[in-house]
Amino acid sequence: MRLTQEQYDKAKPMHANQEMVRAMLDGRKTQTRRPIPEKVMADMRIAQQIGEVSDFYDTGYLQKGDESYIIDFARYQPGDIIYIKETWLLYNHIGTYNGKSPKEMPKDLGIGYKADELDEDTLFTWRHSNHMPKWASRLFYEIKAVHVAQSDKGIWEFVYEIERILK
Repeated sequence: MRLTQEQYDKAKPMHANQEMVRAMLDGRKTQTRRPIPEKVMADMRIAQQIGEVSDFYDTGYLQKGDESYIIDFARYQPGDIIYIKETWLLYNHIGTYNGKSPKEMPKDLGIGYKADELDEDTLFTWRHSNHMPKWASRLFYEIKAVHVAQSDKGIWEFVYEIERILK
């Protein structure tokens, strides 16, 4: 599937570390997990008090209807398009654009990605994924499904089933 302009315009950011990006590039990543924010869990405790959901956060078990209620609070929903923000750099044959914001940078420069295991001794400055603009992202995904699960450490998470879209 190819990314349309409308999908690109509506894409939401998601951060990924280098290991996750490598798994995505290799096609080994079909889902990603994100902890349910504490604010949402606080809302779930209130919802439990008024009978909207069970006390799953204490018992560790979801009851019928809990998951569909909780999923409404997920940041990403089925059909959403996400773009992956990763550690990156800009370079060209003239020099760097250090000190400029991503909005000020020309979009035709070479882009390097730390997940590609580029030489750590580079003369260029790595930019944190927080500062990666959408146009520099190489990975776009569609959220196919959202589930709720508890991690091995007991943390409740949103589990996003994802499918890659070619840019």
